[in-house]
Amino acid sequence: MNRREFVYKSFLSAVCAAGLQNLSSCKAAVKDSSKSKKTNFLVILTDDLGWSDVSYNGSKFYETPNLDKFAAENLTFTNAYSPAPLCTASRASILTGKNPARTRITAASLKPYPKPDGRFPPKTKTSAPWQKMVEPTPYWYMLSEELTIAEVLRSQGYKTACIGKWHVGDEEYGPENQGFEHNFGANWQPGPPSYFYPYHIGTITSGVPGEYLTDRLSDEAKKFMEANKNEPFFLLLSHYAVHTPIQAKAEDVEYYKKKIDPNDCHNNPTYAGMIKSMDENVGEVLEYLKQSGLDENTVVIFISDNGGATYKDNNQVITCNKPLRGGKATLYEGGIRTPMIVRCPGKTKAEKCQTPVTGTDMFSTICELAGTETPKEAADSVSIVPLLKGKNIADRPLYFHFPHYIPVCDTTPCSSIRQGDYKLIKFYEGHSELYNLSDDIGETKNLAEKMPEKASQMQKQLEEWIESVEAQLPIANSAYDPKAEAPKQ
Repeated sequence: MNRREFVYKSFLSAVCAAGLQNLSSCKAAVKDSSKSKKTNFLVILTDDLGWSDVSYNGSKFYETPNLDKFAAENLTFTNAYSPAPLCTASRASILTGKNPARTRITAASLKPYPKPDGRFPPKTKTSAPWQKMVEPTPYWYMLSEELTIAEVLRSQGYKTACIGKWHVGDEEYGPENQGFEHNFGANWQPGPPSYFYPYHIGTITSGVPGEYLTDRLSDEAKKFMEANKNEPFFLLLSHYAVHTPIQAKAEDVEYYKKKIDPNDCHNNPTYAGMIKSMDENVGEVLEYLKQSGLDENTVVIFISDNGGATYKDNNQVITCNKPLRGGKATLYEGGIRTPMIVRCPGKTKAEKCQTPVTGTDMFSTICELAGTETPKEAADSVSIVPLLKGKNIADRPLYFHFPHYIPVCDTTPCSSIRQGDYKLIKFYEGHSELYNLSDDIGETKNLAEKMPEKASQMQKQLEEWIESVEAQLPIANSAYDPKAEAPKQ
């Protein structure tokens, strides 16, 4: 008799002795017990929350006591990256385990969806005179044939739900057709028309006038977990916060108005109020897990889909990411480095991990923790389970690809590679930048000219990867006018 048979028969005998007298009832009890012991997964995905937007990373203005506590008690990643600097691309990557360059979902989508280009824009296509390049048109939705982590877990008997922002397609590209049985608040929209009910989100058909969206999504998340607490579940709690429109509860705005320090670039009281509500709701969901006992068998992953937005909303700068450079829609650290905390019962300890990881890794990590193999489709995902256990993973480069213009962020088409402490950004308008992040986290010292061999080696590696995944690339703009100026915000 092997160990598995021994455990099975021992448990069967114990159950029967407890009063379940017939064999079918005993086997059913064993089956139910086995199901309840599967690991649950709760992924809390915030929108546009910057690396320094949390007080545990040094903010003196924003207050995130629940996240601070969660970070202090669990595994905090100091070099966590979003797969892309904008939401649609990043979210599709997290769901599929594929780099955005591979799926050609590299931008943030709006409707109506345009027809995507091939690998390059048509040679006859031109763009605005101030643009040196013609950017390719990517896919603005996640194709139905893409395999998602929700589909994998659902095939393993998991109950699956997407609560909150989706933004990777609607109708045939919506969550119900991508492995999620339950959908609340998910559709094509990048942000809600309003954070106060009525939200004007088509998948939310009821509410109390004036209720706050971040609160409502957490309430729905708790309802889903309560309804499925005896089943294994995968819940993507995908907050719209802290994406525009920048709207917060009046009492929170007034509180932060009194805290403003004109010398601190964190000084938007409404944005601070949004962060406060987000933090409070993270705390409530974590408390629900504790009170229900689900925390003993639920992996919790807290991440953001990209860095903080540094442009203006209602004539006020949203946030800054100092000491990081840049912000959302850039490949500087402020656009792609994000907060990330993981709690894995029985594995993670209260410590900080400096190994670079990316949201794409969530696919393989969840598969391993769920006891199933990672499918070959998740080609760019690496399991970080060893890191959760305090061990190491093999060194590997991280790649980023963003062949687009975003005028309000001064963004031009670019790609990037991080290998060890070094990071190179290739700008397709004609130059590259090299930084040593270990002593220059703010990317203030371009080492490309001082270290030409290192820059050349990393650029060659980046270009070889771009070819291997057949990433979309920009072409020269025949209508380019060097005297033309980009539009101002």
